[in-house]
Amino acid sequence: AADKQPMVIPIQMGLLGPTGAYPLHCAELNTSSATNGVIELTQPEQTFIFEQVPSAPVPSLLRGFSAPVKWHYPYSKADLLTIVLQDEDGFNRWDAMQQYAVRLIGEINTALTAGNTAKVDADFLEACRALLINETLDPAMVALMLDLPSEAYLAEQQNPMDIDGNHRAREFLRSALAEHLLPLWHQVYTRLLDTGPFSARAEAVARRSLKNLALSYIAAVDNSAHAQISTAHISPAHIVAAQFTSAANMTDSLAALKIAVNSPFSALQAQASTMLEEFFTRWQHEPLVVNLWLSTQAAAASGALKRVQTLLTHPAYDGKNPNKIRALVGVFSQNLTQFHAASGEGYEFLAHQVVSLDQLNPQIAARLIAPLTKWQRQNPARQALMLAQLRWIAGHPLSNDLFEVVTKSLPVDKRED
Repeated sequence: AADKQPMVIPIQMGLLGPTGAYPLHCAELNTSSATNGVIELTQPEQTFIFEQVPSAPVPSLLRGFSAPVKWHYPYSKADLLTIVLQDEDGFNRWDAMQQYAVRLIGEINTALTAGNTAKVDADFLEACRALLINETLDPAMVALMLDLPSEAYLAEQQNPMDIDGNHRAREFLRSALAEHLLPLWHQVYTRLLDTGPFSARAEAVARRSLKNLALSYIAAVDNSAHAQISTAHISPAHIVAAQFTSAANMTDSLAALKIAVNSPFSALQAQASTMLEEFFTRWQHEPLVVNLWLSTQAAAASGALKRVQTLLTHPAYDGKNPNKIRALVGVFSQNLTQFHAASGEGYEFLAHQVVSLDQLNPQIAARLIAPLTKWQRQNPARQALMLAQLRWIAGHPLSNDLFEVVTKSLPVDKRED
């Protein structure tokens, strides 16, 4: 509304330089420390003057979630790396890393789509190195910072979604990060290996999170590259198998399993089937863990649809159990590259599942169909395939729940009576 009045917005902030934070000198500042304070926005426009600043600073804003607002600041790549390396606020460091990675993935995608040579910024790789070698940092925070933005997050920023381009560019960056820092990933993994009994303490959880991220990057590099690190080379397949076999907790076991299931390399692929069988045998009496086992296969980077179709007849799957349905069919529909395969097989599979489930549980059928209803955010070829399945569903006798979702999702001139 034109008469909308400004609200008080407290912004906890600091100013960063190349080597650390600058002391804050500002008359309007409520300072809680020399390098951290709060300014209050109370007007549509305000100016705050900071004095005794040695060089152009990078502002670190909304520290500690000081206000529930959306904001934008035109950070350069160099600004983002300053926040990554120098900020005292963990969330701001993570968010800056995510912003940089999103930009970089976009640039790589553009280059690869145009048939040009893609590259990864040397400054980004060196910032990642700096995070890994800094043992004073919380390992959990480092793990979150070095885990690249998901393909789902990347797609949510786009209309239409570039599912294939995002996947290709993200894998390019992930491979570059794995290869460039491979010796360091090995060092981090070895340093964080558990040597004592299982612990649920926060420190132990943090160590496991970074250790398992390091293992995923180790396994992302072909075997030949590892041989150059040391004459006592141990293959990534051996390391993954050793962790799976010796794991004293499900977190480490499941991490190794996911790496094997999603690996593009034959040595790890060969181990995946055996590991899946062993994991199920060990945890088959724990329903929630079995759901994770189902989801791991539904989220596989390749061959997911075939896995899911096979699991529909597995004794562990119950087509009347909503949790099992969500763990298998629901997770597959969120597996972007596999569900949105160019053949349209993923759409057809989901359509048939939804129609079948509508006879048993209309509510879950209406929820499961959601990925098909977002056809407008896909390219024309995928739109046509998704609409074909929605029309096929609409041709069946449907519950009120599913009928409403389907008919509202179809273009007005294409809806069925």
